[in-house]
Amino acid sequence: MTFTIDQLANPLGILMDPAVNANPYPAYDFMRENAPLAGDELGMWYATSQKLVDAILTSSTTTTQARNVMATLPMPDDLWTEYYDHELLFTDAERHAFLRKFANAAFKPRRVKKLRPQLEADVDRYLDAVANQGSMDYVGDLAQPFAILTVMRMIGIPDEAIDDIDRWSVAMGALLDVMKLMDPTYRAAGIQAFAECIEYVDSLMTERAANPQDDVLSDFVGSLDAEDGLSRKDIMGIVIRGMINAGHATTTNQIGNNILSMTRFPDQQRKLVENPQLAANAIEEMFRFDPAIQMSPRCAAEDMELGGINIAKGQLMWAFGGAANRDPMAFENPNELDIERKVVGSLASGNGEHYCLGAVLARLETEVALTKTLERFKNIDVSVPFEELPRDGNMTVRGCSAIPITFELR
Repeated sequence: MTFTIDQLANPLGILMDPAVNANPYPAYDFMRENAPLAGDELGMWYATSQKLVDAILTSSTTTTQARNVMATLPMPDDLWTEYYDHELLFTDAERHAFLRKFANAAFKPRRVKKLRPQLEADVDRYLDAVANQGSMDYVGDLAQPFAILTVMRMIGIPDEAIDDIDRWSVAMGALLDVMKLMDPTYRAAGIQAFAECIEYVDSLMTERAANPQDDVLSDFVGSLDAEDGLSRKDIMGIVIRGMINAGHATTTNQIGNNILSMTRFPDQQRKLVENPQLAANAIEEMFRFDPAIQMSPRCAAEDMELGGINIAKGQLMWAFGGAANRDPMAFENPNELDIERKVVGSLASGNGEHYCLGAVLARLETEVALTKTLERFKNIDVSVPFEELPRDGNMTVRGCSAIPITFELR
């Protein structure tokens, strides 16, 4: 994969290339080495160095508010945009802090920690179903159903609703990618799924009001009648757009990315099998090495300077955390997976006030999925060449729609 300096005038053209989508890291290296903050004729900026990406994510002069971030994009006024002010992703400052206060309380450490035995049992059940086959689709048979079931249990959604929740989540998940967000077909399907999910969650909220449980939805419903509590729209924004929509898609893809990393670096796989106490550190390194979240958008809330370049108020910046995590100025031998690496400065879960709310849960889920797989299976291999794995062209969320693997029982 080769690039020319002339291509830097159109960074989006580089990043949307199908070959780059399959493996964006050489393109990131090229951009970082030649233009770590590359601009285009639309007035958008693409940051690929660890220093610049971190500055964008933590700056008080950048904003995620939808009315600013989406100002340069043709966004219709519909149900999707109606909820922008009710979700964590597209709010800042006091509004974000208000929503996050309730969300943080719902993700209590004791609640997350208490999930481990159930998560292990769930993964065992999914692996039991394919163990005698010697092959499986790691996404369809494990990652996707496991990730959505975990989110459902945190929220308080009954297991029997998994087919509907999965269908809605997939349709809404497509809209995490800006290109699909602007595509009328994807947008219509995502909005329809959102509307159906709102109706379902609203019915659960009525049940929880009458019969509270130890779950996130009960916590949120309990605040409805409190002074300065959440509104029903706030709950829908956090639960559906944050947990079901974003949380499911990112964790599914990270579980898949992790098994691919293990097959590409068999020496690291052997090391982890022989030293299971490295599991938590290995997961942190895999989040750095091939993160599900590759990019986060920000808008300049006012005129600002970044990396010696003047950014005008209203201009859009794309902060590529996936590129920052491979910056040789921040990590030694960044293109190598080293499960014993002391990972410091990874932006796999963002930074600043928008640091991923579900980061602890995602690490627990991915650790359980990977360690259980390696406990049960050996000689794990991907059935197709790495570059032929099916990807959907999503520039924001990196992952595969299917990962066919073969294995032997230990």
